[in-house]
Amino acid sequence: MSERRQPVEVYVGLFVILGIILLGWLLSHFGGVASGPRGGYPLFVEVSDATGVRSGVPVSLGGVDIGYVAGEPQLQEDYTGLRIELSIFEGRRIPIGSAVTVGTNGLMGDSFIRVIPPTEYDGRFYQEGERIEAKRTGSINDLAGTAGQTLLRTSEVLEEISLTIKDLNEMFKGLEENFLGSENADNLNAMLSSLRVSSERIEIATENLDPLLRTTEEAMVGVKNAAKNVNSAFNEVQVGVEGFTETLEMVNPVVTELDGTLDDLRATLDSANRLMDKLNHGDGLAAALVNDSELRNDLTSFADKLNRNGVLLYPREKQVAAPLREPSKATPLPPSGFDSKTSPEKKGLFHFLKKKET
Repeated sequence: MSERRQPVEVYVGLFVILGIILLGWLLSHFGGVASGPRGGYPLFVEVSDATGVRSGVPVSLGGVDIGYVAGEPQLQEDYTGLRIELSIFEGRRIPIGSAVTVGTNGLMGDSFIRVIPPTEYDGRFYQEGERIEAKRTGSINDLAGTAGQTLLRTSEVLEEISLTIKDLNEMFKGLEENFLGSENADNLNAMLSSLRVSSERIEIATENLDPLLRTTEEAMVGVKNAAKNVNSAFNEVQVGVEGFTETLEMVNPVVTELDGTLDDLRATLDSANRLMDKLNHGDGLAAALVNDSELRNDLTSFADKLNRNGVLLYPREKQVAAPLREPSKATPLPPSGFDSKTSPEKKGLFHFLKKKET
């Protein structure tokens, strides 16, 4: 019996040893135990939240541990954040411009300090004792808190939706009881029938409307053509107006000269009017001859006497009957074609004033 139990005890012992080794590895891997040599130069990181960060938490640069947290996070003097002291291994450097965040690692959600190198490297590094401002990323706790708040709000919204659905059910129930009775149902059926008839009439009217639309389209085409013709007529009228304008421009000088002629004519007429006025109403001999008939008759009689008796008041008959001087023997013949009987009568000085005898 004792010989049979020895292999079992050996196996159990080996299993226990393997379990202890595995447990130690798990503790070192998930428990935040920093690997690598201790010691180094200090750097300080300022964060707004250091939940889960404790002494010994590793500092990782690109997945490689370059140091660890040398002490517990401490509140700053103004209580606006926390300061974490880091211990960076000798021979390790953090480039200036690197992003430092507080993240979580592994399934256990252990926190660690994560350093992300800058995209542009200028060859400078943080020196001993300098401070770095960190940015905290979302952790599982943050996600859990956010999820809890979201679930709480979702439950409140669902409760409000449930109340709204309940109110809608009550409203539809009231509508069904009050408005969907037999009488209202008949009225609704009649209204639907009227709507159907109206839709049929509208369809028929639409069919009849198509020819009207075609006629209207043709009329619009005619109106368009008429508008084109009117436009052409307006263009012709415009050309005529331009020609008339040129004619007016040519007539303007003639009108100007005519105005001067009319002014001269008006002056002549005014002179004639003044002359006639003097003849009719003046004090001279001409006015007296025109207006005084007795004077005119006397002057006419005097002129007639002068015409009959001559200037020396001798009768014209006696002068004719007086003996003529003896003509010479060589009496000249009258010119051919001369007839003494047809010779004109000698007129007196004022023959134009002599009246014609009846």
